[in-house]
Amino acid sequence: MTRPIAFRGPRSTWHGGPEARLAEMKAGFAQARDRRPDEFVETWVVLAGMSVRLQVVGRDLADALGMALRHLVVARGDGRVPDLAIAAWDERISEIAAPADAGSLWTTDEGGVILGDAEDRTVGHIRDGVELWLERDAAGLWGSARDGTNIGLQNRGKPFHAPLLVWHADHDVPVMHGALVGCDGAGLLLVGQGGTGKTTAAMACFLDGFDFLGDDYIAIEEPATRTYVGHSLYDSVWLTRDGEARLPGLAQYAEPPIPTGAPKRLVHAAAVHPERTPRAVRIRGVVCTALADGAAPAISPTTGAKALLAMAPTSTLRLPVTGARLMDRMAAVAETLPCYELRVGGDLASLPGLLRGVLESGDRT
Repeated sequence: MTRPIAFRGPRSTWHGGPEARLAEMKAGFAQARDRRPDEFVETWVVLAGMSVRLQVVGRDLADALGMALRHLVVARGDGRVPDLAIAAWDERISEIAAPADAGSLWTTDEGGVILGDAEDRTVGHIRDGVELWLERDAAGLWGSARDGTNIGLQNRGKPFHAPLLVWHADHDVPVMHGALVGCDGAGLLLVGQGGTGKTTAAMACFLDGFDFLGDDYIAIEEPATRTYVGHSLYDSVWLTRDGEARLPGLAQYAEPPIPTGAPKRLVHAAAVHPERTPRAVRIRGVVCTALADGAAPAISPTTGAKALLAMAPTSTLRLPVTGARLMDRMAAVAETLPCYELRVGGDLASLPGLLRGVLESGDRT
């Protein structure tokens, strides 16, 4: 995954720099809202316990961006000041183009282009037809989409993802790469490199009655010493062809592959079992996944050091900016909570029972 950083030379060389571009985006949204009030949609969601107001000009765009967040929707704020205000518009439906085209920076790469670094107060992100700018001090996120009916698989599955990761870190709820499943308010954090069975294990549990809070990005809060809460960000799951074969209960919910022939398809967990997609659970353990080459699944204790090694590489590489806060949080989780290695074998039916056993043993301690 490539993440080119655009602001590595004189900042005036790109449309006047980030602050000027942000002002242009704000003006563009206001113009679009005035032109198409009939296409204006407002939604409120909760992210890591904080209120977020999402205003979109373009109903198709609002549907596309809101699908992965719908399990987090709450009643409107009724005058409440949001912790984060997001405003975006559909350039096609409003006929209001972004004031200056990003030209060669537009990309279909999965990671997109990050504009800025950890010290910048204004950070941008461009990916597959969607441009976003986070105003960190003012808690505002502004953006546009070239065409709300065609924003790409990654934008539909992980809307606003790069700015939201920065925003979560700014609020001391850093986001790491992992899956999170739970029962009765207690959760297990599944971690590991891609291809180690993390998604398979999480979805096997979900289909067997577990709650599901995420497969890629989980926000980790430390409300009290040695206590950790995992917050859901997206309900999205990407299924490989092998995953569809092993998890037939999900295949019927998968979107058509885009582009045709793509190796993975997108599934929204809230479309499968909406009653089992909570916003948060208390994390009771860390489970490192590993493939068992067809052997029977098994679980055993492991060290916090091995758990941190399973967490850290993919988490830091997936973030738009890195920092000590995330590493400190992951290290504390691995040091404090019981850690296990789960060997994901061929018999998926036995996986949920193994993880239930871990949760039950934790309740007895």
